[in-house]
Amino acid sequence: PYAKHDAEVVYQYMLNVIGIPKDNIFLLTNDPTRLEIVETLNKINEQKSIMIQSLDRSDIDVFFYYAGHGTGNNNSIPVLVPYDVSLNNIDAALRRDEDIMNSLASNTTGKVIGFIDACYASNSFNVGDRGLGVKTSGSISENVVVFSAVSENQKAFPNNPEAHGAFTYQLLSILKDNQGYINLGQMSTLLIEKVFYSTNKRQRPSVIYKTTDWKEWKLLSE
Repeated sequence: PYAKHDAEVVYQYMLNVIGIPKDNIFLLTNDPTRLEIVETLNKINEQKSIMIQSLDRSDIDVFFYYAGHGTGNNNSIPVLVPYDVSLNNIDAALRRDEDIMNSLASNTTGKVIGFIDACYASNSFNVGDRGLGVKTSGSISENVVVFSAVSENQKAFPNNPEAHGAFTYQLLSILKDNQGYINLGQMSTLLIEKVFYSTNKRQRPSVIYKTTDWKEWKLLSE
């Protein structure tokens, strides 16, 4: 519930709170298909290349936000599910790490930070409602950190009074409080605590990373 609303409000926060120029934000809310998502990822990478050349610097940061369905494919790889992909062809879903996050991390030395408000979006779980397990793929890039709404086989709950996902609502509140000037370790602590208790201990966010110093990364630098 509320996935489209979540994406629209996150867009406004990225524009007006974080200060990302409108031309550098790509928003998909109209039941995006696999092809539309892939084409948009390609556009982002094209824009990234343009910025690298025009700014003469290679450390272009990328933020990725997703609200929707998450599960595992038939090889137990974590995937995000486009509008036109069903469980019958779940292997067509986009692999969270290889197809999305690592794509965004290519050809930049900057940080790539993902926020994923979806069920079963963490690094591993045994068996979920749909009978598909997820295992750690072990291939996330060194410059990627992903904040997942859940741990293991948990569901991502809505925050009904505010018409948001519980994870997204708390993420927005943190961004509003600090305007993005926070390190990832602090953000992790706040997100886990706020979501855990606001969902009556039913949902605990997790962080997916490869590098060991991710807690010192800053969402925005002065």
